[in-house]
Amino acid sequence: MNREEIKQKVFDALGIILVDKSMIHEGATFIDLAFEDDDIECLFAALGDVFNFAFPDQIKEQAITKPEDFSLHMIIELILLMGSEGNKTKEKPEHRH
Repeated sequence: MNREEIKQKVFDALGIILVDKSMIHEGATFIDLAFEDDDIECLFAALGDVFNFAFPDQIKEQAITKPEDFSLHMIIELILLMGSEGNKTKEKPEHRH
């Protein structure tokens, strides 16, 4: 999945959570989005379902304790990174003869 597809899926998940969609843009922080702790949990759960992986607890905790440090851009980059790491583990090991 490319960056634009990931971005759209993140924005789609946000659209379900947020009433005011005017603040949804890639540079928006969790503070800009007026996220409460439950909103952050819902977002990570929804994105985990969409992308078929669980976000690390440390990331979720940091998003709740320092929402001003988390932007949608960071979430998109994190998903790209986690997706590429997942692909590495799914590759078949080469057989050595």
